[in-house]
Amino acid sequence: MAEQLDFLNGVRKLHAMYTEQVRMLAHAYGMTNEQAAMMLDQFGYYNVARQILVEPQHDVTKDGLAEIVREDVDPDEDEQ
Repeated sequence: MAEQLDFLNGVRKLHAMYTEQVRMLAHAYGMTNEQAAMMLDQFGYYNVARQILVEPQHDVTKDGLAEIVREDVDPDEDEQ
C-alpha cells in the first residue's frame, strides 16, 4: 500500500509541474489563466483547463522536475 501511495504522490507532483508549465506557456502567449482555460476546454483539454484555475499547492517553479521526483526516491531502494 505504501508503494501505491508513493506512486500517487509522485503523479500528483508531476501533474503539478505539468500544470505550471501550461500556465507559463499561456502567459508567454499573453493569455490569462482564465483565457487559457476557456481555450483548452473548447479543444477537449478539460482536466488541465480546470486545474490551471486552481491555486498550486506547492511551488513547482522553485524546484526543478528532477528535484520534485528525487525527493520521493529512496536511494537505498535501488540497491535491493
